[in-house]
Amino acid sequence: FTGTMPTEIGLLTALTQIKIAADSAHGMTGTLPTELGSLTALAMIYLSECAFTSTLPTQIFRLTGLEELAIPGSRISGKLPPELGGMTTLKQLQLSGHRFTGPIPTEYGFLTNAV
Repeated sequence: FTGTMPTEIGLLTALTQIKIAADSAHGMTGTLPTELGSLTALAMIYLSECAFTSTLPTQIFRLTGLEELAIPGSRISGKLPPELGGMTTLKQLQLSGHRFTGPIPTEYGFLTNAV
């Protein structure tokens, strides 16, 4: 499917995984909705080759049970958020193919479970 991720996704509070793999020319567009932070049961977010153009919403950092955050090949930009270092349950972090700027925050050293 194409278009933006609906904000109503925040109503799916029992959702444990989001997995969308798309062609960046024909897939998801727009910004990542802040409502993702309401999905406290999420263990995995995998959004590959989507055409999201924004920064990572800070609400994602409320997901204390998130084990995998993989958003390769999107167009997310800005500085790498230091809050990501507080997500100590992360086992996999994949943020390749973005337009991040600045240094890697020292807080990422707290991601001791990540591979």
